[in-house]
Amino acid sequence: MNFVQRAMINLRRNENKSVILFLIVLALGIVMSAAISSQVAIQNVDLNLQQKLPPIVTIDFDDAGFDACVASTGRNPEVEFLTSDILSAVGALSYVRDYNYSVTTVLLAPELELYPSGEVRFAPTLAGWSDFNLIGVHSSGMLDIEEGIIELTVGRPFTNEELSSSTYAAIISEELAALNGLHIGSKFTLDNIIFDSRNVGEWFSDFETEENIFAKQTYEFEVIGIFNSLVVFNTGNERTDASLSESLKNRIYVPNLVALEAHTYQMEQALYLQPNNQLLWENHADLAELRNTFILNDSRDIESFEAAATLLIPDFWTIVSVSDSFDEIIAAMDFIDHLTAVALWVVCGATVLIVTLLTILSLRERKQEIGIYLALGEKKGRLILQILTEVMVVALVAIAASLVVGNVFAGGISEMMLRNNIEAGLSSGDVAFSGLDRMGFSSLYYASTEEVLAAYSVSLDATTIALFFVAAIGTVLVATVIPMLYIVRFNPKKIML
Repeated sequence: MNFVQRAMINLRRNENKSVILFLIVLALGIVMSAAISSQVAIQNVDLNLQQKLPPIVTIDFDDAGFDACVASTGRNPEVEFLTSDILSAVGALSYVRDYNYSVTTVLLAPELELYPSGEVRFAPTLAGWSDFNLIGVHSSGMLDIEEGIIELTVGRPFTNEELSSSTYAAIISEELAALNGLHIGSKFTLDNIIFDSRNVGEWFSDFETEENIFAKQTYEFEVIGIFNSLVVFNTGNERTDASLSESLKNRIYVPNLVALEAHTYQMEQALYLQPNNQLLWENHADLAELRNTFILNDSRDIESFEAAATLLIPDFWTIVSVSDSFDEIIAAMDFIDHLTAVALWVVCGATVLIVTLLTILSLRERKQEIGIYLALGEKKGRLILQILTEVMVVALVAIAASLVVGNVFAGGISEMMLRNNIEAGLSSGDVAFSGLDRMGFSSLYYASTEEVLAAYSVSLDATTIALFFVAAIGTVLVATVIPMLYIVRFNPKKIML
C-alpha cells in the first residue's frame, strides 16, 4: 500500500478532524480570496485611471510650503518669480513633448458685455466696465486647441508672424461673440486702466471711477477666430463650476507679446504711484502672471520630470499634475488597497499558525502509528508525503470553495467601502484646486465616483485565480511542512518502548 492510499484511508477514518480542517481553511480562504480579489480590482482601476489621465503638468505656487515657512519662521520669505527663461529651461527637458506659457492680465471694456448677459456674475465688473482676462498665446498650435479645451469653429489660429510681433489680433468664444454682435473681422477696444489709489487705505470697487483714473491706454483688437469651449467643469461645487465656465467663455486669446505689453504698462504706471516700492523697482519685469502647461512624453515620466524640474524652479513653487486633482479617489483606493494587504498578511499568518498547531496535535495523537511505520522500515520522507497528502486534499477542496465565496463577498463589501471613502473625501472640503483646474484640464479628464466604481470590477479573472491559489496553497504547504520537523526527530525505538 502506497502513501496515497494510506492517506485516503486515514481521511475516511477521521472524518471529524477532516471537517474541522476543511472549515478552518474555508474560513481563512474566504478572507484571503476577498483580499486578493479586492487588490486586483483596485490595481485594475488604478491602471484605468493612469491610462485615462494625460501626462499634463503645471508649475504652481506652493501655498502649503509658503504657509509652513511663515509658521516656522514668523516672517514672509522672499519669493522668486517664474520667468519665461525658467519655463523655457523646464520645457527643454527631455521628458517634455510640448509646452506653453501664457502671459495673463486683465483689461477693461466700456462697451463689451460679459457672458452671461443679465445674470449675477461671481466676478463683478468694476465701476461700469467689464473686466476681461487676456490669455497670451505662445505658439501657433495653441495648446488649448490641441489638448481639447477649446475648438475653433470659425476663423483661424494665430500665425507665427502675429505671435512674434505686437499684433492686436484676438480669438473669442461663441457666446461672447453672439452677445456682443462680433464676427470674424470685427473690431473692439479694451482699456488698460490704472486707478490712483494714493489717497485711499484700501481698494474699494466704488473708488474705481472715471474721476480716479491715473493712466489709461486703449487697444483695438480684431477678431480672427471664434472658439467653442469643450470642457464641462465638475468640481463638485456648482458655484465654482459656474464661475470657471463663465471665465472660460469670457477668455480673450491674444499673442503673448500683446499681453506682456499691457502688463508692462501696468507695472510702469504702478512705479509712478509707488516710487518707494522696492519690489516693483527690482522685479517689475518679472511680475507677469505666467500660466504654464507642460505635456510630457508619458505619464510614467511625471516623477522623473518633477525631480529634474525642481532643480530649475525657485523655492515655493511646485509641480502639479492632472492626477493631483484626483487625490481623494486615489486616497480612497490606497486605503482599500492597504486594508486588504493587511488583511491578507494577517490571514496568511493565522493560516500558518492554526494549520501548524492542528498538524502538530494530529502528529502527537498518531505518534504510535508513525512509530510502527518507521519500525517496519517505512522511510520518513514517505510518511511526510502521506501527511502532506492528507492535509492538502482537504485544503484544496476548501480553497476551491473559498475562492468563489470570497470573491462574492469582496464584490459587495469592498465596493461599498470604496464608495464611502471617495464620497467622504469629496465632501471633506479639502479638495485640491490647482492651476490645471482653472485651465480646464482636470475637468476635461474628470472621472466621477460612478465612473470609478464602474471600472471597479471584482471578478474571477486569470490573475485573481492564479494569485489566490499560489497564496493559499503556498500558505497551507508552509503550515504543513513546519510540523514535519517533528517526524524527522522521531526515534521508533523510543516510541515503541
